[in-house]
Amino acid sequence: MPAGTTKKRKAPATPESLRVIELRSHPFSFAYIANEMGLAHARDAFDAFLLALQARPAAERKSLRTAENSRLDELEKRTRKRSDPEQLDKKLAAIATLRKRLIAASA
Repeated sequence: MPAGTTKKRKAPATPESLRVIELRSHPFSFAYIANEMGLAHARDAFDAFLLALQARPAAERKSLRTAENSRLDELEKRTRKRSDPEQLDKKLAAIATLRKRLIAASA
């Protein structure tokens, strides 16, 4: 391995990682998942989802990423319809950040 690079290691599967995948597959919101799992914020549930995603086999990661991207597409559509113009750019940027993190975690 070239100097300065690190090998990406898969996170180990845990009962919590399996639970977050199961809940998101139903699909429950990250706010709901955070509450169910005793996490402080929806973003903590999203972080847990990304860690769980890394522990899954490549084919399953691809499938989960595709499903999550579809949910983000729907969220973006709802956001465009329902958001005040002053807040739209900020909300769309947040969705774009979630998408980038999803892609990075499932690569």
